[in-house]
Amino acid sequence: MLRNMEYLKENLLPYDGEAFFVQKAVKNVSFAQIYNAIAWRQDSITLYGKTHPLPRLQAWYADPGLDYTYSRIKLEPLPWSELLLQIKKQVEDLSGHQFNSVLCNLYRDGRDKNSWHRDNEPELGTNPVIASLSFGEARKFSLRHLETKERID
Repeated sequence: MLRNMEYLKENLLPYDGEAFFVQKAVKNVSFAQIYNAIAWRQDSITLYGKTHPLPRLQAWYADPGLDYTYSRIKLEPLPWSELLLQIKKQVEDLSGHQFNSVLCNLYRDGRDKNSWHRDNEPELGTNPVIASLSFGEARKFSLRHLETKERID
């Protein structure tokens, strides 16, 4: 549950979890600040035996020693920047949860995207809490139930 009752809204998920939509949850941070402060990188992903550039740029920031691997892409943590620590504190104050890492993703245009995924890597633990922030242009964010395939946009 969100700690700050001012932002508390109805849970978007009908069952099996919680998801809350909060507009303007982070104050005094712009897309340009984030864009310029992050050490973006282009990784590659292998699907069905073919290697392709990942259709987004990314950067992994985390507490020391917290490597993260997904789809055979290993990310070693970059140290927290002052800007990311500022954002982290605002999200922690709002959510009531502590976070030890952030995967920054840059979707450059309408062709950049990510396929369905579960955020179930062992490094994230059982039932991880995920804070997903978007800066810049609005885009659709979709959730899909693993078993029923029900979708919420």
